[in-house]
Amino acid sequence: MATNDKIIQVQNLKKHYNKGTIKALDGVTVDINRGDVMVVIGPSGSGKSTFLRCLNLLEKPDSGEVWLDGTEIPLTPKEFSLLRCLMLHRGLVLSREQLLVKCWGYDYEGEARAVDTHIRRLRDKGFSFAPLTPDVKPFLLGGK
Repeated sequence: MATNDKIIQVQNLKKHYNKGTIKALDGVTVDINRGDVMVVIGPSGSGKSTFLRCLNLLEKPDSGEVWLDGTEIPLTPKEFSLLRCLMLHRGLVLSREQLLVKCWGYDYEGEARAVDTHIRRLRDKGFSFAPLTPDVKPFLLGGK
């Protein structure tokens, strides 16, 4: 049963491709309450997958806000890249060097501990990285 308890809020979400000529999302605003069952429908190319990929952090929107349980979690481009990499490789143990190559690129010449700093900042923003156990999912995200 739906409640009036907003768990996800999306405000003016935009995602454009091809230097702005293709507007996959152009000002999407929606509130999803705890207990709601939502369906995203539309014709091919209408932005359904892009919308879902922006909600689950597989894609960074160009602008707009996504709030989880009343909390906006702003990510820097590097934090977003690192979080996306960890989500795409959940269940795998990646070394600092592997993360540097995947997130920073082969030409990165800075400190390897930059990964540690960004992981700490993600944890400070409420993201948790759970160990693999039978009763815990490999990668948990939470706003609080």
